[in-house]
Amino acid sequence: MTAAPNGLGVSSIPSIFSIPRIAQALDPDGSPTGDRVERRLDRFVADFLWDARPMRSERTNETLY
Repeated sequence: MTAAPNGLGVSSIPSIFSIPRIAQALDPDGSPTGDRVERRLDRFVADFLWDARPMRSERTNETLY
């Protein structure tokens, strides 16, 4: 599954952050109604940052083009 995005010059992470019932998960102001959304978002962001840090390091150490 990651071969296509990587071939396009983008990367993918193994986590998915979806909210199937958005009306129940967030109040009218956009705040989570429970802790489940926040926990899942925390995990997604942690995975994203874990993947992004090495890429950032590599980009600062070499010329891309």
